[in-house]
Amino acid sequence: MTFSAFASLGASARLALALVLAMLAAACSGAVSGPTPVNDPNRITILPETAILYSGMATTFTINGGTGSYFLSSSNQAVVHVSGSLTGNTLTVIPANVVEETTVTLTVRDSATAPLATATLTVRPGTVANDIVIIPTETQGGSCAPAVCSGGDALVFATISQGGNPLPARGVRLDVVSGDFRFITSPPGFPEILETSRVVVTDQAGGVHARIRVLPGAPNQTGILQVTDLGTNAFRRATFIIAQATGSSPGFFTVPAEVAFSGPNTLSCASGIRADVNIFGGLPPYTIGNGGSAFGISQNIVTASGGSFYIVANGTCVDDFPIAVVDSAGRTTIVNVSNVRGTFAVPDLVVSPEEVTLTDCTQPASVTVAGGTGTFTVSSGSGALFVGQNPSQRLINISRAPGTPATTPLSVGVASGDKTATITVHLAGDALTTRCDGAQNIRLTPSTVTLASCGPGVMVAITGGTPNYHVRSDNSSVTVIPDNVGPPNSVFEVRRTPGSASFDTGTVFVTDSNGTGLVRTLPVTGTGAGPGSGTGLCPP
Repeated sequence: MTFSAFASLGASARLALALVLAMLAAACSGAVSGPTPVNDPNRITILPETAILYSGMATTFTINGGTGSYFLSSSNQAVVHVSGSLTGNTLTVIPANVVEETTVTLTVRDSATAPLATATLTVRPGTVANDIVIIPTETQGGSCAPAVCSGGDALVFATISQGGNPLPARGVRLDVVSGDFRFITSPPGFPEILETSRVVVTDQAGGVHARIRVLPGAPNQTGILQVTDLGTNAFRRATFIIAQATGSSPGFFTVPAEVAFSGPNTLSCASGIRADVNIFGGLPPYTIGNGGSAFGISQNIVTASGGSFYIVANGTCVDDFPIAVVDSAGRTTIVNVSNVRGTFAVPDLVVSPEEVTLTDCTQPASVTVAGGTGTFTVSSGSGALFVGQNPSQRLINISRAPGTPATTPLSVGVASGDKTATITVHLAGDALTTRCDGAQNIRLTPSTVTLASCGPGVMVAITGGTPNYHVRSDNSSVTVIPDNVGPPNSVFEVRRTPGSASFDTGTVFVTDSNGTGLVRTLPVTGTGAGPGSGTGLCPP
């Protein structure tokens, strides 16, 4: 029989080791400190910007700046499921289980046009293996196995590892979460000292070993024990049955003795499915234990032999959960229940069409979604788009958001299970050149100019925006006359600059008087060859 090395240390050595482990736990806890967030309405900040997370452990992020109304998305929804709007400015993330270190990008945008903010999350596998067992010893009075008799003792075994590699010499804390049992902290052969918590150190194989004692006279119940790795604060819990030793009684059994649920695909466990269990023999009535957070139990009492109850899976994945059935004589039998992921692979997520074009501010574009798990989420990285979804018809509707400037193209992300797809959104016409709030931006007619000679130029008319307009050229070979344009005609001329060298392309910029319209650009091209042409030397 193997016991913890910590228990055999002297009092001073134990105190020193406990202080070291406490410091280690503080250094590796899930709380992440960093600089104070900058609350800038023109910039979104998310802190921390980089973080190391462990599967099943919570980490909190603080978001500030922008409009204060945030929308979040994750680059890997299967590992970090974050999508949609955020209430408040803090976000708590609990990563799913991973088998190897995985990088996930968390993206935050606001309801306006502040630049996106991102945080890089490094998700590492949890360190407490799913192999916690509590084995009754042969020294306990009565035959309660697989339960532990009241007054009896049992051995606790667990493994601390990461990515399949054992973690030796690791500090581990064991705690009583619920139940009439305690940890034996005294060495063998000495009067027992019982505690609700103790710290042990893993052996060379990452193994955890401890002893528990069920209190004398403990009634029938379920005990819950927690194993916490002090290096990461990752933890797992295990349940076991405590049976009150009351002497002999008729044997009894359940049909079936084990229930196994299976989910619809490789990402999900079963939800809403029931299994019936019949009880025979023993001394009725029978008391049925609870199903924890993973299973629902139809009733707590079954009054007669041959009676039944049913178990309902609620979507939580559980490898082995014991549900106790206790007869009136205090004897216990166990129904072992599991709920695992299915074997059907989730089909690829397909959107049709993959590209859409919005040409005005009122007509939406519709995209059909197929594949995935049957449900999906959508997210847009731009405040210039409204994105809605119709889950029953598997449709996504995309339209321009009013009062917002935009560039083209934009994108809309679609996620379902571990599958993702992207819709590319092109903007053209009014959807690009207006703010979609009824006020047009500056428009130029013609929208491009070609200068073929040094003679008279091209006349350009301005509409929209708010007069007067300021006009300027970025090329010394191109002149605009006048550079300040207003009613009644709002027309200017684009021509070659006398004495200037040849040119290929240039740009004329037009802005209105108070900036209500976006800056409009006018591409200018030089053509021809020889003196007096667009590409030749103009006489002074």
